[in-house]
Amino acid sequence: MRVVLRNMSQSDSRPFWLGLIGGLLGIAAAFFAFFFGAFTSAFDPSAGYDLIIGLGASALLFSVTGIVGGVLKKNTLGLL
Repeated sequence: MRVVLRNMSQSDSRPFWLGLIGGLLGIAAAFFAFFFGAFTSAFDPSAGYDLIIGLGASALLFSVTGIVGGVLKKNTLGLL
């Protein structure tokens, strides 16, 4: 198996836009999860909505990672 690094053309901007749109939607979903978890735990603190807040934090982390991955698309790792 041989590993080949190839440069993507400048006209192929799909990874950038997919990473950006997916990241922004993920950030919006993360803030919705933060809001939902905080709002519901205000009314019922014993229900354990800390998990939802934690999932919102992980969604925020992975969304930022998706945006960074879309921006840093200069080289791709391809197997030939």
